[in-house]
Amino acid sequence: MGSIWKENQKRTSRKSITSASDDHDLIRIEDQVNITTNASGIGGVAVVGTPTLNDVLKYDGTNWVPTVDASGSGGSNGLDAVLAILNATSGNNIVVDTGDQLFLPNGTAGAPSLAFSSNPTTGITQSGDTLNAVTAGVLRAAFSSQGLVFGTGASLGISFGTTPKEIVSYKSTVEASTAGAGSPNVILANETPRVFHNEGSTVTNNHNLPAAAAGLRFTFIVQDADGLRVNITSGDTIRIANLVSSAGGAAESSTIGDVLDLVAINVTEWISLSPSGSWVLT
Repeated sequence: MGSIWKENQKRTSRKSITSASDDHDLIRIEDQVNITTNASGIGGVAVVGTPTLNDVLKYDGTNWVPTVDASGSGGSNGLDAVLAILNATSGNNIVVDTGDQLFLPNGTAGAPSLAFSSNPTTGITQSGDTLNAVTAGVLRAAFSSQGLVFGTGASLGISFGTTPKEIVSYKSTVEASTAGAGSPNVILANETPRVFHNEGSTVTNNHNLPAAAAGLRFTFIVQDADGLRVNITSGDTIRIANLVSSAGGAAESSTIGDVLDLVAINVTEWISLSPSGSWVLT
């Protein structure tokens, strides 16, 4: 059971279905017919009501009966009616004819248009020309004209969840910060790789790095003469060539144009890949 039989024959009694058990749960009337409620009906099974063009009928074990639309009320025409009464048990498939299309609503993160019975908040949605993948009701990735983008919720970026991933990106996020020592910019591990600069600062711009973990990378650019300071967690160090900071120390510069490109090589060491300028380590 499970396939859809298309009724194209203008007959008023038995059709090409020889019995109601002939591997057909549903039929759709594709040509105007006059099927009455007599016992000959379709395949020797009575039809409830008088079907008209494009009506969908379902065999209920006794009769062919009109189906309902996706809302549970109203007529029996169109694909909504078919989807509303399909029971996708093992072995059943929905097959779309060559050249035809299966149309779905756009869906939302909380109710994807293509989802799973065991997890209805995980699936696929569409917005504009973007195809979105959601899990647990949250947007995780998008395929668009910009390519493949990962992220969480509305903040799609180049990482997702709370754990950094090894994702190659052609474009880094650049962030201006004016945070001072009293309220430094706290950098999260999942912001890697990100570029920070201090344009607009009126005091020394302060950044607190996350605990070192191999592969994390952050770049700092001095754009304002008020200076920029990079603080590290207790136990971590920063190395610039042959110079090493104290554990839990910092790197600081107030020279416009200085660049500090840091990558963590293990759980305690940040290494400057291409130091530029006069950074002071403490």
